[in-house]
Amino acid sequence: MVTLVLTETEARLLARLLDKAGETYGSHGCNDFDLRKEIGLSHEQAIEVAHELRAAMLDAQVIDDAEELERKSPYLLDWLLMAYFEKRLRALLPGGLRGKGA
Repeated sequence: MVTLVLTETEARLLARLLDKAGETYGSHGCNDFDLRKEIGLSHEQAIEVAHELRAAMLDAQVIDDAEELERKSPYLLDWLLMAYFEKRLRALLPGGLRGKGA
């Protein structure tokens, strides 16, 4: 586990940046984020991490299709990752989740 200490302002800025980047990346033609290439995992490790992240995204209601958990792929959609991490970050802020730009 990694602990990152941010001021509330930094956390709000980061959440907003993730939101804006996710919107932009969602419009790109190719949204594959290859966990093997991007963070140096083996194929098997990448599939396991991708599965764990998909399960967390489903639990956080970032995705709503449980069939996504059946995918055996080392790829995730970059904009979904951004949306997931934004949601996690906003949940830690005072007042919890608020609208975009909050």
